[in-house]
Amino acid sequence: MPCFLNFREKEMMLRSIERQQGIKENLFLLLLQKREEAAINFAVTAPSIKVVDYGLTSIKPVSPKKMIVALGALMLGLVLPLGFFYIKFTLDTKIKGKADLEKLAPGIPVLAEIPSLKDTTSFFSTNERSVKAESFRILATNLKYLLFKKQDDAGHIIFIASAVKGEGKTFVALNLAMAFAGLKKKVLLVGADLRNPQLHNYFKNDKQDIGLSNFLYNPETNWKDCINRNISENVFLDICFSGPIPPNAAELMAGDNLEKFFDYAKTEYDYIILDTAPTVPVADTLLISRFNRHDCLYHSFRIYRKTAY
Repeated sequence: MPCFLNFREKEMMLRSIERQQGIKENLFLLLLQKREEAAINFAVTAPSIKVVDYGLTSIKPVSPKKMIVALGALMLGLVLPLGFFYIKFTLDTKIKGKADLEKLAPGIPVLAEIPSLKDTTSFFSTNERSVKAESFRILATNLKYLLFKKQDDAGHIIFIASAVKGEGKTFVALNLAMAFAGLKKKVLLVGADLRNPQLHNYFKNDKQDIGLSNFLYNPETNWKDCINRNISENVFLDICFSGPIPPNAAELMAGDNLEKFFDYAKTEYDYIILDTAPTVPVADTLLISRFNRHDCLYHSFRIYRKTAY
């Protein structure tokens, strides 16, 4: 009996295995059939996209183009600086040298060129051989020959003027006077700026000392008392300071006493050099310029082309 039962169990297991084998065999055959059908369909179906030609490749990058970038940078490097300097020089209206001045005033001779000096608080000595001294000697020599055509024996009057203060009128007037004195010419340096005198600072004198304003206010004053002799190391140079600051400088300049002072001084001096007031803020220098028979030299720094005439 037990042997019979064991046989029945093994038979059932065998039939179960046979059924699973049949199922898997049928499934395999179905999948194999589907694969063959898919392969046949793929072989008979025409493709919708076809590669005509394969693309060409290059070792160089498509972008950025280095040559174009380099040429653009080179052009900008040339154009921008040139444009900047062109605009800068076009808008610059300053006169920087002799050539600019000759273009604006072709009929006026340039007597000398005074270099830009850091020290404008001193004047050169008699035997000095500096660039400053030689520049003013050249100016004095050229002025001497320029004024030589004057026939009378009266002294020459030279004005040193500028538009505003601080442009070197006193410095130029004093050094020009020293240069003329070095030529053995009798020179009188006059402080004609009655409002803001600066000449006394070079000699450490008191600005209240007797000077031009005393004679203009009171013509009874002896004009020689206003002259400081032997105050300079050069015996040919005498100085007349501005004197006490008057309340009515313009009225004194407009009076007849100034012409009398000129007439007196011209009899004893070869050159009378005037350190005048600036022409823009005050009218004192313009009042002096009415003596148009005198020789006038106008000196100015920082001139602009737009206002040079």
